[in-house]
Amino acid sequence: MARGPIPDRPRHRPTVPEVLPLALAYLAQPGNAVGGHLHIVLDDENLRDTDILWCIKVAAHADDLAGATLGVRLLELTRTQRRKLVASVWAAAKSRRWTQQAGMV
Repeated sequence: MARGPIPDRPRHRPTVPEVLPLALAYLAQPGNAVGGHLHIVLDDENLRDTDILWCIKVAAHADDLAGATLGVRLLELTRTQRRKLVASVWAAAKSRRWTQQAGMV
C-alpha cells in the first residue's frame, strides 16, 4: 500500500536543526531560561499537540510573538522530532553553562 503525506502535517516538515536555533534564541530571552510560555513543552516534555496549542494560546495572550512562533514550528514536527529537539535544547544549554563556568566564554 502506498503511503501519502499525513494530511494534518505540512508537506515540508522542518528538521530539528532548522528549529533548534529558534528554540535556543527563545530560551536566551530574559525570563525564558526554563522555557518561558512553552515551559510545559520545553522543560516538562509534554509534547502532545494539545500541550503545544495551549502554550501558543498563552504566549499569544501575553503578546509573546517569539513563543507563539516557536509553538507553531513545534506543531509542524513529529513527536519524535519534538523529543529530539528538547534533548538538543538542553544538551546545548548544559554545554553552554559548563563552558561559562569553566571561563571559556
